[in-house]
Amino acid sequence: MKVPQLHVGAGTSSGRSTSSPSGPQPPEASASAPAPHADVAVTEMASGAQVSRLTVTNNGPNPALLLEGELLEGGQQHRTCVRDVVLGPGETRDIDTFCVEAGRWEEGQSSHRRQARRAPLNVRAELTGVSSERGSNRQGRIWERVNRFDNARGASATSSLLQHLDWFKDDKEGSTTARQLWRSGTTAPSAAATSPAPRDG
Repeated sequence: MKVPQLHVGAGTSSGRSTSSPSGPQPPEASASAPAPHADVAVTEMASGAQVSRLTVTNNGPNPALLLEGELLEGGQQHRTCVRDVVLGPGETRDIDTFCVEAGRWEEGQSSHRRQARRAPLNVRAELTGVSSERGSNRQGRIWERVNRFDNARGASATSSLLQHLDWFKDDKEGSTTARQLWRSGTTAPSAAATSPAPRDG
C-alpha cells in the first residue's frame, strides 16, 4: 500500500531533546487525523469469529488509523488492537486483537464500535511486550490484568475492561459534581460521593 506524504507537526522540547508528532499528510489542509468518526467498519471475520482476529474496512476516501490498544466495543466480545494499523481508502484487512472481556462470547453479534478509547497502560504493556512478565500466553496475562480491576473495584458480570472504564468515568463525574455542590454550600460531601465504591457487577 502506498502511504501518503508524511506531515511533521510542531516540536515539543524537553531538556536537550525535541520530539515532533508525525502522521499521513491529509489531502486537504484540514486536521483530518484518523479519528473515531472515520468511516471504518470493524466486524468479526466472515470465515468465523476468532478471539485473536477482526476484519476492518476503510470505507472513507482518506487513510485511516487504528491505534495500538484501541478498544473495539461490541461484537461477540470486546477486543483491543495489538498494534497500529494504517488502512488505505477502500482497504479491507484482518487485524490481530486481544480480548478484554473474558466472560462473554455472544453468538450472532458481529459489528464493533470505535469510541476513541484505548486500554490503560498496564494492559497495553502486554501488547508492546515491555511487561517484565515473559512467556507466550499474552492473552491470559491481559485477562489477569483486567481481573485486577474486578478484584479492586468489584466484579463486572463479564470481566469487561470497558465496563470498568465506564464505572471509573461515572465515579469521577459523580465526585466532581459532589465537590461542586459542597463548595457552593448546597450539600456536604459524603464518603460515598467522593470515593469510588466497589461494584456488584
